[in-house]
Amino acid sequence: ICVSKTKLEDTIEVIKQKLGDKRMVSIVGDSARPDLIDYMATAGMPIVPAPKGANSVASGIQLVGQMLVPREQLIGKPKPKLFFSSTCKKGIPQMEGYRYNSKKLDRKVSETPIKDKDDIPDALRYLVLHLKHGLNKVDKVPKPTIQFNEFGLL
Repeated sequence: ICVSKTKLEDTIEVIKQKLGDKRMVSIVGDSARPDLIDYMATAGMPIVPAPKGANSVASGIQLVGQMLVPREQLIGKPKPKLFFSSTCKKGIPQMEGYRYNSKKLDRKVSETPIKDKDDIPDALRYLVLHLKHGLNKVDKVPKPTIQFNEFGLL
């Protein structure tokens, strides 16, 4: 769902309308904005902060980049793990426009991209960082709700 220049409460309503009767598992939010994460959580949205730490921007960019590289398939041509639909009118230009500061002779090249029209690349970075580092072991393997005896019976 791509909504820009909209009040957060209106964005929450758009999300709820788009979901209809479907259940959302989780939203990964920008951990630099805990106020917005708290607001969305109180509005009933299942939101978690993106894991951030030392070198998380470069690490997240590297993870997204790896997902865009075609990989060998058992059948068919190599395909990447991440695709962009042709209907993704804002995502494609933002991914193509992701840039870094130009290299200076007297400075090391920064691994931090230029902050301009980068909402969708940032959101993808938050998601892959969450999938890689943010899930608890309990989240990855749910506990069974039914108990069986040694014969596999209830």
